[in-house]
Amino acid sequence: MNFVREDWKLFLKKDTLAQKAGTEQRDIIPLVVKELTDNALDTVEEARGDVRSVSLGLIPGGFHVSDKGPGFGREELARAFSVNRPLVSSKLLRLPSRGALGNGLRVVAGAVAAFDASLIVHTGGRRYDLDVRREDGSTAIGSESASEYPETRVEILFGENAVDEYALRWGRTARLLSIGGRYAGLTSPYWYSAADLLELLHAADGTVRDVVSLFEGNAGAKAGRVAAPWERTKAKELELSDAERLLFAMRENAKPFNHNRLGRIGEIDGLQSSYVHATGEYSTDTGLFIPFAVDVWAEGADDPALSFALNRTPTPGRCYTSHHKNEQTFYLPGAYGREIKTGRTPLSVTVNITTPYVAFTSDGKAPDLSPLLKTGLVDETIRKAAARAKSVFRRERPREEAVTKKRAILDAIPDAVLAAGGNGQYEFSQRQLFYVVRPSVIEAAGSEPDYGYFCEILTEYESENEDIKGLYRDNRGVLYIPHAGEEIPVGTRTVSRFKRPEWTFHKIVYCEKEGFFPILRSAKWPERWDCALLTSKGYASRAVKDLLDLLGDDGEPIEVFCIHDADLDGTRIYQTLKEETKSRGKRRVEIHNLGLEPGEGVEMGLPVEKVDRKTEKEPADYVPHEWRRWLKKNRIELNAMSTPQFIRWLDAKMERYAPPKLLPPEEVVRRKYKTSLLRNLNDTVKKSILREAGYHARTRSLFRSALEGAGEIDWNTHIVPALNEDRSKEWRDPVATLAEKRARGIDS
Repeated sequence: MNFVREDWKLFLKKDTLAQKAGTEQRDIIPLVVKELTDNALDTVEEARGDVRSVSLGLIPGGFHVSDKGPGFGREELARAFSVNRPLVSSKLLRLPSRGALGNGLRVVAGAVAAFDASLIVHTGGRRYDLDVRREDGSTAIGSESASEYPETRVEILFGENAVDEYALRWGRTARLLSIGGRYAGLTSPYWYSAADLLELLHAADGTVRDVVSLFEGNAGAKAGRVAAPWERTKAKELELSDAERLLFAMRENAKPFNHNRLGRIGEIDGLQSSYVHATGEYSTDTGLFIPFAVDVWAEGADDPALSFALNRTPTPGRCYTSHHKNEQTFYLPGAYGREIKTGRTPLSVTVNITTPYVAFTSDGKAPDLSPLLKTGLVDETIRKAAARAKSVFRRERPREEAVTKKRAILDAIPDAVLAAGGNGQYEFSQRQLFYVVRPSVIEAAGSEPDYGYFCEILTEYESENEDIKGLYRDNRGVLYIPHAGEEIPVGTRTVSRFKRPEWTFHKIVYCEKEGFFPILRSAKWPERWDCALLTSKGYASRAVKDLLDLLGDDGEPIEVFCIHDADLDGTRIYQTLKEETKSRGKRRVEIHNLGLEPGEGVEMGLPVEKVDRKTEKEPADYVPHEWRRWLKKNRIELNAMSTPQFIRWLDAKMERYAPPKLLPPEEVVRRKYKTSLLRNLNDTVKKSILREAGYHARTRSLFRSALEGAGEIDWNTHIVPALNEDRSKEWRDPVATLAEKRARGIDS
């Protein structure tokens, strides 16, 4: 049997929307803000308007994005925001322009449905309340009225306090990057292989000449001459051999591309002050040479940070920076472990790459930058900007300021805890506490605090004092429970409420990478081993350690097994999971290290990657002396194994330890048998009694009598007073109460 699910349905649930959007669930709302900002900027640019007219900001319960572009026509409005519409887009044309897939408004509408939000569009002097329908993925105009706003304005309301400044960061970056020189030409035939061109032709809804006229050097009469062999032929009808001939003819009319035409963004108020621009080209697997430009802004900062944008808009692909005593390392999205190092001065850096084409690793526009990074130009440009920023930083900023910022955070925490939690009345998140602390730190230290740095200082604060009551950490990672098929987000709040299902698993595999979970689940590996899966995407979070301690104290047997890459950080992931840290004591469960260890990886013939690591960090203490130096220059990833190889490797590791299957004590088994037997006997007897008593026929008869005897019900007289009396209820509650009273009044 085959099961078919239409693609648009994946946009309507938070987890699958995150998959389509290529981001984590916590970043869906920031991505929605960015997509609407991108759409507004595109619209204004196409109308040759001023991109500075695009604005965004918070409103009660949500946010707005506004622009002075031409707006939406009433007829196109509902279709534009429909999730189920076909993907009709000009984005298949390779251009160094904002956006990649044309999926933006589908993500917006999907988020509205997934979060049960309200979508309001002001355009043409009218206000439209849109209704995104889950049942068929369409969107309809729910109501229409006069608007108080002359511009086009999109509002999304997620509920009280659901959106904060964090949600606007990508949209604001996209708006900043919209300023400056840009490419104004057509797409170039040198940016396509014959197979690429054929894909474009088959997606087009016009003739061959229509498509040819979109290419540089082939407009007007030239388009007619190039397309003459296929006069009036639909583009969809061409074959690969036709595309090869067509591409050759178009290249004859086009000049090789000058990289400088991609545009130089320049220095921007609101971005870091040290700016460097460079251009180059990279090669693809199909032999093409694709031009690209790199713009980098850098600034010395106590709180290291990295922002990445592709064609002037942030991408959802994961990018981050880490700073240690003598080195800052940058990781760009889709770079597959490639590191860019800039030395000991901490920096805040923004990187934008402008290019007509880059491959994507997901529906959500996460770029694969690995072939582009191989040129070394991005590394070189970041280092040049870093060098300029360092000299300014050393000249203008005293060394003591970092200590001042740390002191400012520590001094602000006690009062901020009271403010964030309403003097102990409510729980509050780590990020809420950050935003309460933030103004005090800016005033005291004179610069913006970084959220990651704040979290580090907060951990130090709790290690020297007691844990902050009411504070919970955001979810990071998941716990998969075998046999239940359930994934539970791992955060301090969810862990505190977690209750282990009785006698369901007696092992846990902790893996630094969540990507192995689908592989193991599809092979029913957790079920075969009665083993839960756990990750916090890298080093174990505080919530993971809390969870392991909780399981170690609940009376059932539990063993923990750690798997990791054969690299320096992988060995430390095991060590920090097991040992005492600033915020938590040593684990109260037994933790086994399964590897991957460098020696076994080499023996298995797995590919070894060279790493350019300049760090004072050492491998974990358990690593033998002969492999310690190796780990500073080399690494082997778990991903280097094929799926069958990985599962065989993990099975062999586990077989050295506890039995694969969980068998509870005899009294637990006996109790389960008795409970199941009684439940089955109850069901058997109940069905027999109901059948003999004519249960179903009598119920249907009483139901008809109850409906006929009730007459026409004035729903408002029953619902409104009940809701006014207790506003925590919803309309279903008084309706259910009325039905219950009526059922009791029927003579059975």
